[in-house]
Amino acid sequence: SSTPKSSYFESRSGAFSMEATGNELSSGKCCLICTVPIRFTRLGVHACRACAAFYKRSKITGKHFVCRQGDNQCVFRKHEKFMCRSCRYDKCLELGMEYNLVEKEIEKEIEKIDLDSGNESSPSISIEETPLLETMRIVYEKSFKRRLDQELEVVKKHRLKRLEHPTEEFYISSMHSFNDMFPTIVKEIIEIFECVFPFLKELIIEDKAAIFQDFIGKFSIIEGFYRSFTHLQSNHFLASLITCIDCDNVDQWIRDEDWVERKEDFRKFVRNYEVEYTNLLLPLYTIDDFSEREFMALLIIGFCDIDLSLDLPEAIFETLESIRKRVFAELQDYYKNEEKLLDVSTRIGKLMTVAHTTGEAGLLMNEEYRTYSALFDVYSGDFLLREIFFQ
Repeated sequence: SSTPKSSYFESRSGAFSMEATGNELSSGKCCLICTVPIRFTRLGVHACRACAAFYKRSKITGKHFVCRQGDNQCVFRKHEKFMCRSCRYDKCLELGMEYNLVEKEIEKEIEKIDLDSGNESSPSISIEETPLLETMRIVYEKSFKRRLDQELEVVKKHRLKRLEHPTEEFYISSMHSFNDMFPTIVKEIIEIFECVFPFLKELIIEDKAAIFQDFIGKFSIIEGFYRSFTHLQSNHFLASLITCIDCDNVDQWIRDEDWVERKEDFRKFVRNYEVEYTNLLLPLYTIDDFSEREFMALLIIGFCDIDLSLDLPEAIFETLESIRKRVFAELQDYYKNEEKLLDVSTRIGKLMTVAHTTGEAGLLMNEEYRTYSALFDVYSGDFLLREIFFQ
């Protein structure tokens, strides 16, 4: 049965109050500069995130613009080409945007979030006392055990074929078995990150949904790559903790006994996507090593690297960026003091290549599921999959 979206993106009492001005707008509001729909005021006016960011960059760099038409009467629209930056900036000034004051308010809120580790319903892990990467490892391991129990039940239900492996218990996945696992995967991803970053519990439901919709696919790819790199020498990729896809025979993703509309056409599309995944991910397997600490870092970096066009309060982006910087600081300490690396920048560069590539593959996963739904009506009856991949 379908699981309501609210059971995963539950809104706690007290909406997250880290907007640039702290006030959520009613529906129907528009940016007074470029006219796109907005939900929040930014820098003291009714402005979208892009226009507010443009104004902040202009103030920081001290740039001066010249009107394209020369009369300072240009009409600015977000999706038009060759937009006049001079008139856009003048409009920001005319509306009374204030950068310095709001910046200080945001910094205070970010500092408050960073220091806040208190939540009685969460495990007694203080982010401030424990390094982020270690906190993520502890929380991830607890989630791993819960997910493993559920996956073993799904394996039995679908009678999945076991993969020959000298030490690990892996099975050949199928589309239907993955779909049975997916609700638990989503639930656990959200619980992991709410535990590591308690401020997420206070987000309004729309903001929380937007953030995790952008991340579910990336988490699956990052985890799959790390576990495949660590445990599988053959041409298999782990789609979950213990179920994998045979990249040499992706037709097994839709087994003969599984019902799918236009099965052969569906398999053709699966093969096409497998080629794209291989082109993206296969070059990553040339790296020398990939540690558990780096895996934890990738999960957090992937979470913080969200779509900048999302209509979210500016301070959410600021907070995620501060978390990202903290992860890099911990990575540098890890490389220098534990791994004794002499060339830290090269290692971080390789890790960022993995982060970028797995991020691209995560977006491809979203596209893949949308394609399946549009062409084959595969997921139209699954509420959770629709909410994650199609909204």
